[in-house]
Amino acid sequence: MNQAVLENKLLQLATGHQLAAALYFVTVNKIPDCLKDGPRTAEDIAAAAGLPAGSVYRLLRAMTTSGIFRLQDGRFSLTEISDLLRTDHARSQRSKILLAASDLDVWSRLGEAVELEDAIPDVKKDWYLEWGKDEDPIMIFDKAMRSYYFDAPAPLLGVYDFNSINTLVDIAGGDGGHLIEILKAHPDMKGILFEQPETARRAEGYISEAGLSGRCVCVAGDFFRPESIPDDGDAYMMRNIMHCWADEPCRQILTNIAARMPDTARILVMEQKLPSSDEQLNDCVEHWGVTPAWWDMLMLLWFGGAERTVKEFNTLYESAGLKLTNVLEGGLGTVVYEGVKESGI
Repeated sequence: MNQAVLENKLLQLATGHQLAAALYFVTVNKIPDCLKDGPRTAEDIAAAAGLPAGSVYRLLRAMTTSGIFRLQDGRFSLTEISDLLRTDHARSQRSKILLAASDLDVWSRLGEAVELEDAIPDVKKDWYLEWGKDEDPIMIFDKAMRSYYFDAPAPLLGVYDFNSINTLVDIAGGDGGHLIEILKAHPDMKGILFEQPETARRAEGYISEAGLSGRCVCVAGDFFRPESIPDDGDAYMMRNIMHCWADEPCRQILTNIAARMPDTARILVMEQKLPSSDEQLNDCVEHWGVTPAWWDMLMLLWFGGAERTVKEFNTLYESAGLKLTNVLEGGLGTVVYEGVKESGI
């Protein structure tokens, strides 16, 4: 690669935030929806979106150079990429992009997180609640989480043997999507979704829609209050929860679950696969379009959390009175850490 190409590549990397901001703007304003029926002029698009035609033309024109839109004979149209941003697309990525590209102002403060080795103190953890545009932010968040798993709604299926589990507890299971898929695959299993009160109420609707109300209940609580954690599960599952927390809160969460789960129960933690070898980082399969090393930085920035290696998870388990019994390669670049209580061995 010659010097000029290297220099241009460097500049492209440094200006990536420009395209992210543009993607966020057209997504919020549903401009791809304006184009779902075919090419339109900037004037037509602007009128439908309630925006000035001149600046809309300039923005979409710039985005054509990145393959986001197409411009021909004075009219803009969708490409395969922007088509995914339609609200009615079967695999719509709209909510995911709203979530992923809405934190540019926070990333501009990355240096603070690096210097503190912790999350930025005053960053809003619920930034997505301020999207506006007459949309339900919680619904957008739920849709974004589900869209990450279009190809594998329950990555543990086919990886972990659930046949001996009568009751599965999903700790911080969100809208219940993961648990629902597992229960569908195991008709004799019962489920308990453990979540904060508002999220638990929302999940009840999804569970009812899936026809699983007779086999799955929602329990409201907080994993920092051990007395609220169900004590009658055969297995306790967590998906992408530990990476939101630093080591000490993780130890407390695991300790609280261990204190409540029966001696014969298992704990299943599913997280990103972070290689232990520096040489393997570039070989690691990207999950959700971002490598685990960059997800690690995202967790630091927002929550003071981290992606972890197998060795680091083993240390966490030991600190909580758990023994790591199995490490399984899951779908979508994830790892499942199975553990049991030391007292139950």
